[in-house]
Amino acid sequence: SLVKEGESLSAKTICNMYNCLHAALDQAVVNGYVLKNPILGVKLPRKEKREMRVLSVSEQRKLMLTVQNSHDPSALGIDIALYTGMRLGEVLGLQWRDIDFKSRCLTVHRAINRIKDIDGETGNRTKIVIGDTKTINSFNRLIPMMRPLQTELEKHLEQQKAFFQEHGGTWSEDGFVVINGAGHFFEP
Repeated sequence: SLVKEGESLSAKTICNMYNCLHAALDQAVVNGYVLKNPILGVKLPRKEKREMRVLSVSEQRKLMLTVQNSHDPSALGIDIALYTGMRLGEVLGLQWRDIDFKSRCLTVHRAINRIKDIDGETGNRTKIVIGDTKTINSFNRLIPMMRPLQTELEKHLEQQKAFFQEHGGTWSEDGFVVINGAGHFFEP
């Protein structure tokens, strides 16, 4: 038995089971074992939305202290996410031209996401896409920048310019803010 007495399956589990059974019965129709897929009219339960868990204030402080003492190139991305609430893909898609130091704000224009490569153009199961943000409501959001984040970004900007000069590259406003040790954007 999949379920203990008095419990029920989640909507997601039911949908997964339905999809598996649907595919098997479609193949049974193709093979001539049944005339029609008997589960075509089944109504599936709605998937319940789970409440998002956010970090407590003490967890945020602990994470910020850990990041401050880190030399990991992704540390800046963590700070940006903590100070702004931006999604991972939005943080990674942030370019220097999106930051207005005078107005102390940044604008969300794009996101970097890894998605399934359905058309097989990369030869891999997934591919990186740099494009519009997740939803219409999140596109072109203007986010105020707190002073500690601004200071950190200004310091990082100078470090990044020095990094590119030292490695023979050219810094650009179109460049990504959060970069890996090779000077490229991070994958999500």
